[in-house]
Amino acid sequence: MRTPDPNPGLGDPDVVAGLVRGFLAGVVNRIAEVAAGREDRGVAAMADTQACITMADIFLGKDPDYAPVGPWNAGGGMVDWMYRQLAHVYQEPEANREALVADVLAWAVRFAYEAIRAHEDDADEADLQDDLVNLADDLTAFMLGVPGHFKDRLFL
Repeated sequence: MRTPDPNPGLGDPDVVAGLVRGFLAGVVNRIAEVAAGREDRGVAAMADTQACITMADIFLGKDPDYAPVGPWNAGGGMVDWMYRQLAHVYQEPEANREALVADVLAWAVRFAYEAIRAHEDDADEADLQDDLVNLADDLTAFMLGVPGHFKDRLFL
């Protein structure tokens, strides 16, 4: 009998949502720190890049603190699926296919920046909060392999 993995599973929507929301909260916090003059833009950008790489490693099953969903995370299933979903944006490279996952997360960083910029003059933050929640929901679904609206955000 197989012993269940005690680590949070990357097939659990609540686990994935928590990872995505934490990732986006970090982005938003860095934006706020830059806006308040407490952080340098370049340092924040490097931190965003590192967060994308770290999250990609988690979703690719490389972090022992999270239980991958077999071939979905660790066997290339997620990467193959992402390429099919984003064929209008990407052509499959011959090397470092896994970089696509970090790139998808980088797009989410861009979308968070754009949402904040679009609402920077709003007195009521409710619309911004709605946009960020929608982004988190879209990215969560995408990381779980549910097409949803995330790919529609890439209107290139």
